[in-house]
Amino acid sequence: MEKLLAKSLSKHPSDKEQELYLVPHLKAAEKAGSVIYDSIGERILKSVGLSSEIWGNRLKILLPLSCLLHDLGKANNWFQELVRGNKIFQPIRHEFLSVIMILRSKNKLQNYIKTKISEIISLENLTPFINSIYSGILAHHLKIDIDLKRACPGLGINGGTPTEIIVYADSPDFDLLFGVNKPSNTFYFTFLPSHSDQKYKSIHEWIDEFHTINNEWEEFLRENEDWHIFSTILKPLVISADVLASALVPKGIEYKDWVIESLQNYVELNDINLIIKEKLKDKLPRTFQKQIANSKERITLVEAGCGSGKTIGAYLWAANNISDSKLFFCYPTTGTATEGYLGYVSDSGYEAKLIHSRSEVDLKGIQKTGEEDGNELTDRIDALHSYHPKLIICTVDTVLSLMKNGRKAILSFPSIATGIFVFDEIHSYNDEMFLVLIRFMQFFKNTKFLLMSASLQPERKEILKREFSSLQDIESPTDLMGLPRYKFNPIRQSKSLLEDIKRHAGNSKILVVVNTVKRAQTIYRDISSSGLNVKIYHSRYKYKDRVIRHREFIDAFQDKSPPVIGIATQVAEMSLDIDSDVLFTELASISSIIQRLGRLNRRNNTRK
Repeated sequence: MEKLLAKSLSKHPSDKEQELYLVPHLKAAEKAGSVIYDSIGERILKSVGLSSEIWGNRLKILLPLSCLLHDLGKANNWFQELVRGNKIFQPIRHEFLSVIMILRSKNKLQNYIKTKISEIISLENLTPFINSIYSGILAHHLKIDIDLKRACPGLGINGGTPTEIIVYADSPDFDLLFGVNKPSNTFYFTFLPSHSDQKYKSIHEWIDEFHTINNEWEEFLRENEDWHIFSTILKPLVISADVLASALVPKGIEYKDWVIESLQNYVELNDINLIIKEKLKDKLPRTFQKQIANSKERITLVEAGCGSGKTIGAYLWAANNISDSKLFFCYPTTGTATEGYLGYVSDSGYEAKLIHSRSEVDLKGIQKTGEEDGNELTDRIDALHSYHPKLIICTVDTVLSLMKNGRKAILSFPSIATGIFVFDEIHSYNDEMFLVLIRFMQFFKNTKFLLMSASLQPERKEILKREFSSLQDIESPTDLMGLPRYKFNPIRQSKSLLEDIKRHAGNSKILVVVNTVKRAQTIYRDISSSGLNVKIYHSRYKYKDRVIRHREFIDAFQDKSPPVIGIATQVAEMSLDIDSDVLFTELASISSIIQRLGRLNRRNNTRK
């Protein structure tokens, strides 16, 4: 029998070829699981409120053990054909087959698991431990469905799907792993109720056993919250270990050192202080910003208008709350995350360096099996690069989709689980997203959160107060927000709008915000023809052009810049740090109008 493969053989063999085989891959995953625990295991347990005295040893043994067993099911004839270049439709997913193999081998593989657990944990009832391992194994590709249509297509009647499978449970390759507990025979399964060849046993028997175990496990988890939390964190950690075990680290780089360096690359106080210094520009923090910084509660809610200095306050808050943590700034959409980066970061050399920091190791890629879809492979590679940055600016779904088993969030779990979080513009979340935010904060029950909004709905504020007793509410600074900032003058006809824009153009910085790109382009053309200084900015530019336009737009509204007319769409509503003298806006929702007003007299100059 040929040696069992875990990954597709490359066309250009190298000294990394050994890592493509199944047993070396399983050992690498086991090692990755141990390194993850050693690096961030107790930090993660703390973040979700589990005592390291009770759960530390459990995670220490179950994580690497789950990793060691996660790909056992690849030891079958159809998968081995696949990784050798033959596109065979797989009748059962390998992670599901891994569990079936363990169920089938009660006197061998199950005994091996019990022996390993008992080396560290002396308990009579090992069932929750074994079931946690099953959960970790089954979750590592996020493709196990309740009705098993994806997990076991061989149970269906699809033409072209094999109706039997040979499992090389007794392969000599497994001698190194299991010793005397290696199964003593090959497993022959049929997906049909019966088979003409007596050596083929119906897989239905063990699938039925799996369903029974799964139903009992779900009932147990409903009644045991701590086990539910533990099982929940074990799954993404097995996934992360599998990703790390598949990473192609260049020759000469110590794998363990690279993993530890990435996972423990936390924001330090000096990092935050340098950012604050860049942003304050030798000014002292306002009283309002100090209030944010000094909040002692786990969750801090800041309600303040645009231009009040919430972002600097957020960094001051981070300076007082970082402890073995990465720092996340979360914005509602890709657009606002982009604006958050461009507006707050691109001018800050040190901050940008933190966000773009990558391990000094330039990863060469990730090993493949041939069964991954393109998105899964891309997400796994992205996950490797997400572990290293200290500071992450992202969309809110990047982290909140963790609560819905979103693949990207689960792959980034080691970073998310060691983070502290700033969620900005929370008033703009839809109801579902807002409720997921609450669930996220409830799950990470020892993690610090800063929530910010210029106009939070009263009912949402009441929900936050009801759900979290450890909530500090910091309202707008009255001395700042009470200043007279605006004079309103309604204009209804486009013709008078253009005339009024031109009338103010001589000595003012004017911002015009409209609701469509087409409308913005029309106004831009009309005003440009008069020879005035006009800039336009909207969301339809390619990213590289948008960066340039954003920079031009920001620069045009600097105090030392000449009078300008800026035409923009909804991109002006969030995270665009400009200060105009006159604002023209089309009618929009109240929350949008409030955000647009935040670009007018932003510095609260009473002379404007």
